[in-house]
Amino acid sequence: MRGRTLILIAFAAGLPAWLSLAQPGASAEQNRDDTASAPIYGEYEYVGGQQQVEQMNREIEQGVEALSVFIRGIAERRLREANRPTDRLTIVYANGEITVARYGRPDMTAPASGTFIDWKHPENGNELRVSHQVRDGALLQRIEGERGSSVNRFVLSEDGQRLSVKTQVRVDRLEEPIRFDLSYRRASN
Repeated sequence: MRGRTLILIAFAAGLPAWLSLAQPGASAEQNRDDTASAPIYGEYEYVGGQQQVEQMNREIEQGVEALSVFIRGIAERRLREANRPTDRLTIVYANGEITVARYGRPDMTAPASGTFIDWKHPENGNELRVSHQVRDGALLQRIEGERGSSVNRFVLSEDGQRLSVKTQVRVDRLEEPIRFDLSYRRASN
């Protein structure tokens, strides 16, 4: 299970400044209101094409180069699979929680406050800690596992039509994080 947990951690892109939901001078109630009304919620379609997938694969390949030859291939395969873009992505706010739904994968729901919750993958049993929070209009999804962590930073374009998912994966055995971006557009229903 340790090896699976190491690689299942798939998402990321974070800076310590993003880790606090509270905005200076804003009340807790105002922060909740800002989170509930953030324009980032909705359904999106992947538009990054094969070019972004190839770039992500190159970043993963370069990132795992420092690993032992005995585990490099396994790590690379698991990272690719866990980070492969899905055709559709939905972000929902309800009852103080944010859900990130990637079609074909289990939904991840956590409090909008940025508080970590324990999350167990329903298919393989991997146990992770997950948090969600909106900061300056961007959604931060933090995932921590036994041997690594990751953060997805979901950033909406000014016109509200394009979503960039900036990912940074940190694995204990790697000195440098693995970084890549995936692009989505708001789905027309």
